[in-house]
Amino acid sequence: MSVSVAIVSGLYLALLLWAAASDLARYRVPNAAVVALVVLFAGSFLLLGASSQWGQHLIAALLALGLGGGFYALGQMGAGDVKLIAAVSLWAGLAGLLPLLVLVAVSGLGLMLVILALRQMPMIAARLGRTISVEGLPRVMRRGEGIPYAVAIAAGAAAALPWYGPWLWH
Repeated sequence: MSVSVAIVSGLYLALLLWAAASDLARYRVPNAAVVALVVLFAGSFLLLGASSQWGQHLIAALLALGLGGGFYALGQMGAGDVKLIAAVSLWAGLAGLLPLLVLVAVSGLGLMLVILALRQMPMIAARLGRTISVEGLPRVMRRGEGIPYAVAIAAGAAAALPWYGPWLWH
């Protein structure tokens, strides 16, 4: 892996981590993180010499935006999550879109199971004669709150990197 590819990959992963951490802490995906992912993609795409493939990357992003928009309309995904999945789909292109979506879905299932288990802690503690104040828990651990799906998107997108176009790795 060349130095430029290592830098691009590191920045990509750092931006994913920023989006995930923000969603976990505040249930908000920063628009700046999404825009930075798109700008980093455009610069990397041009510098690493893949300009002939731009169409398939744009189509992947639009497909993900449409799919995410459908989940948003059903109340199953937040607007920030939709923008984030579209931005990482831009990186994946059509060749990496299916692995990306599968890995995001698997990550989402794992995240949901972990969060649901953590949300049982106050009830388990009560059965053991202990009290855990629900108000003192992080928002993500409270029953009735949503799942910060940017965490799953980031994990799936990081795991899907090997399936992204070969222009990124050569």
